[in-house]
Amino acid sequence: MHDGSDTDYYLKKGYQVVAIDANPALCQQAQQRFTSYLQQGRLTILNLAVSDIPGKQKFYIPQHHENLASLYLEWAQRETTDIQQVEVDSITLPALFARFGVPFYLKIDIEGADYQALKQLQQQPVLPRYISVEDCRFGFDYLAILHQLGYSAFKLQDQSIIPQLQDSELGMCFSPGCSGPLGEETTGEWLSYQQMLEKYSSEVRKPDGSRIASRDRWFDLHARHD
Repeated sequence: MHDGSDTDYYLKKGYQVVAIDANPALCQQAQQRFTSYLQQGRLTILNLAVSDIPGKQKFYIPQHHENLASLYLEWAQRETTDIQQVEVDSITLPALFARFGVPFYLKIDIEGADYQALKQLQQQPVLPRYISVEDCRFGFDYLAILHQLGYSAFKLQDQSIIPQLQDSELGMCFSPGCSGPLGEETTGEWLSYQQMLEKYSSEVRKPDGSRIASRDRWFDLHARHD
């Protein structure tokens, strides 16, 4: 969930939202910000970490870089060594699906635990129609897992251009750091798995995971299950 920018957008689009964040302070802020949606039953906020190991875990929150908070200390320390450590409950995706149903769209952006989350989908008989995962050096692995799961259409979303986009239906522009459109409203044409690999390997990363794209650009990998 992070600062709630995406949650706010999804709610305004009319979706029912299950927003998850392991940072207790961000969850408290969201409880205050989204009081009306919580009362309407359109939003559920869960102060949990998504992991393949349910139960209590250490969670690391870098000061002034909360967007890099992670279950993994090496991920949280990428910009600062000023780290707050908290203990959080964690949950698996299958457990979330059993409780709330399979989502129409699943957004995965969990700083180092993304791979484990994708692997958990291999246990699911029914999958989300749309899914996105934040790119990192394991992007080729993410795409391979999605392909193995049966996702057959892909898009590469350049997140650095999101503030240039707008939702014409709502008459709103996206703020910096927002994930932007989802599903069929994402920019560009859907690509096959092979086309996506060709685009990704020519614009974003080399096969060893090192970057081709400049450091001021970052990406989400979107996929559709037909």
